[in-house]
Amino acid sequence: YESEYINNKIFIEFVALIIRNRVYNLLKEEVLKGGKIPRFMTVSSVLNELDKIEMIKGNDDKYHLKYTVTEIQERLLNMFGLSKQEIWRKSLELSDKLAQIDVRNSI
Repeated sequence: YESEYINNKIFIEFVALIIRNRVYNLLKEEVLKGGKIPRFMTVSSVLNELDKIEMIKGNDDKYHLKYTVTEIQERLLNMFGLSKQEIWRKSLELSDKLAQIDVRNSI
């Protein structure tokens, strides 16, 4: 089991490195072309900022975005080719799918 664990860990770290490198390159391109991304943003700060976009289950048993998407988050999403409206739409779709799962599990 130990060698399988090590192989899995290496694979996950490899995928994480690919994602981190992609974020770095997008951030670098955005700064070089004079985009609206602050120069002080690092890969870690980008990932931390995007990590704040999350959904919670409300009193109505539906899932909602916990907070509205901030201006800096919107700029970062644009860097990935996503819009604020697209995130909102995807969150509604995900909420509907999660509601269907909840209904199936309660039967």
